[in-house]
Amino acid sequence: MNKHYKFATAAAFAAVFIFTGAAAQYNLKSTTPRYEIAADARDGQDYMSKAIIFKMKPQYRSLCTTEDVNYAPLKALMQQMGVQWFGKIYPNEEQPIRPYNGRGEKLVDLSLMYEYVYTGELSLQQALDKVASLGVFEYTQPS
Repeated sequence: MNKHYKFATAAAFAAVFIFTGAAAQYNLKSTTPRYEIAADARDGQDYMSKAIIFKMKPQYRSLCTTEDVNYAPLKALMQQMGVQWFGKIYPNEEQPIRPYNGRGEKLVDLSLMYEYVYTGELSLQQALDKVASLGVFEYTQPS
């Protein structure tokens, strides 16, 4: 049985190695889920026009500061769309020390949440889609 275990382990390792190599070769990246604004949503009542909230994925934490996200594709997109305001929603929050509280409930990391208000002519849905397409966010949504 030990021989089968070693073979299965080696096969699993090889599969991971091959997939990782394929992912790097084709530059695959996970995408941010698409947020779709409801047809009956009202600008100014249900959401703010031209205002997006997003949360960075934890693996991109090193790119984040209170006033900026040092990620060239995001900066280029924001420059193209126009920036009225950009910054952390909770600038004084820090990453939770542990993932769960004493009751076993998952803690939310507020330190990676930003708001972006743009000035360009894109609809809010178009802007959400463009920002989400960068693939570095857990989510994007209207403010």
